[in-house]
Amino acid sequence: MVSSFAFLSPLCSSITAPALSSIGKDLRIPFGAELQLVLSIFLLAYAIGPFILSPCSEVWGRVPVIRFGNMVFILFTALCGAATSQSQITAFRFLAGLGGSASVGMGSGVLTDCWRPEERGRGIAVYQLTQVLGPAIGPIGKPPESKSQRLVPAD
Repeated sequence: MVSSFAFLSPLCSSITAPALSSIGKDLRIPFGAELQLVLSIFLLAYAIGPFILSPCSEVWGRVPVIRFGNMVFILFTALCGAATSQSQITAFRFLAGLGGSASVGMGSGVLTDCWRPEERGRGIAVYQLTQVLGPAIGPIGKPPESKSQRLVPAD
């Protein structure tokens, strides 16, 4: 479970890259730094999140903090689809990044708690692989279709 969230969270950091121009058109965000901020704000929160959430795990434990982080991640990732302005999508992606950083920041600790030192290698290897595969797989998708490339007339 920890590895699956460690895969999904980085995946969401880069999954908007192919659709960035469409997002810019829909939300009337000019192409440039403001539009790139929509993509990169997630990673900024991803970098800040462990500084906030890791100390919380020392007080309340890893499981409640990871569960809370995952709920925040899911909620604000879903809200990104309902965003109607640049400020909304930027704020929602930032908060989704904060929530998503919980599983990445504390996942190794959870896996360390689960297995003895001689058994950890395979679990930690899979966990680390998921973190690297997420951003690599995220941008893969069908590129937006231009009107001149359509084979069938639009309705």
